[in-house]
Amino acid sequence: MNAPHDPQQVEDLVKATVKETLLQLGADVDNPREMQADFQALREWREAYSSVKKKTLLTFIGILVGGLVAAVWVGLKSYIAPQ
Repeated sequence: MNAPHDPQQVEDLVKATVKETLLQLGADVDNPREMQADFQALREWREAYSSVKKKTLLTFIGILVGGLVAAVWVGLKSYIAPQ
């Protein structure tokens, strides 16, 4: 097969290739608004996951720091006023 030289042929070939690729990925190429909504939903899931991940890390660090502070406090109390 000879490579197309006409710019319109190239454009048509690219459009057909992109359409076929999107179809194979399961995208509805005939309804671009629906596809955009799907991508927006994926973005929202990604952002929510990232937010939960950050909050979980901060909570874990808070628990560790709180435990460390409590251990130091108990240690100091027992050192200052032994029973």
